[in-house]
Amino acid sequence: EIRRGVGGAYLKRPAEDITLLDVYRAVDVSENEELFNFHQPVIACPIGQAMDTRLRHELKEAQAALENHLKQVTIQQLLTEAE
Repeated sequence: EIRRGVGGAYLKRPAEDITLLDVYRAVDVSENEELFNFHQPVIACPIGQAMDTRLRHELKEAQAALENHLKQVTIQQLLTEAE
């Protein structure tokens, strides 16, 4: 929870219950929850279509790997490591 002014930020849950994925999703809202986004290929171009399909698959796998890692790290872990 954030309020304007000095000292206006508070965790609404214990730090050990908040993952980096929670933070990422809270502050980085993107269209269709896709981390990577690029233009649509020209339908008449077979190379563009094939690359679009394959590249989207790779980017979705990369996003899944990132999200999987982020959900394993808590705010508490970061605070403990910083001490």
